Amino acid sequence: MMFSTHQHPRRVGRTAASIGLIAVAGLVLAGCSGINNASSGGDGGDGGESVTWTLVTGAQADTPNAAVQNWFLDRVEEVTEGRITFERTATEALCKAPEVADCVRDGRAQIGVTVPDYTPQYFPSTSMVSIPFLSQNAQAAMQSIYDLHEDYDPAKAIMERNGLHHVATWPVGRFFERFLFGDLIHIGYES
Repeated sequence: MMFSTHQHPRRVGRTAASIGLIAVAGLVLAGCSGINNASSGGDGGDGGESVTWTLVTGAQADTPNAAVQNWFLDRVEEVTEGRITFERTATEALCKAPEVADCVRDGRAQIGVTVPDYTPQYFPSTSMVSIPFLSQNAQAAMQSIYDLHEDYDPAKAIMERNGLHHVATWPVGRFFERFLFGDLIHIGYES
């Protein structure tokens, strides 16, 4: 999952990004600048600025990837008390799956879910998690990739140069270590 960091026409600057940063920090993630479709006041929580981000996704409906994606988006909307909402487009509605990163980079969407191997030139630092079953601990792999993009200047520089901000990468293979995917209902998420 990634955000655009470029300022696009008709985009809101740092105030909307600050709202995003607060929301994402609450989820142990990070925000960015140059977010789209803001309106002042509005329906969000404390009367602050509200934004709607357009999602572009390669995740097919009714798959584990879509469930995780939707959980994340729901959680952002919840912790921001509606100040950040998402226009959730259907799979490949705006762009084909291999074009998701470009769709985010050029401003057609502000957040995207893709397979990094479709555009390895944008995500060289995530390639190790695309080797199936390399890690037996998906959570540790995700945390390592997140930490890499937060703490390692060369990885941050690549994402900045590409006009993207890394949010999360989950490895292929196993989604959950100790329970079946259907158990998401038991941890508080129903699709």
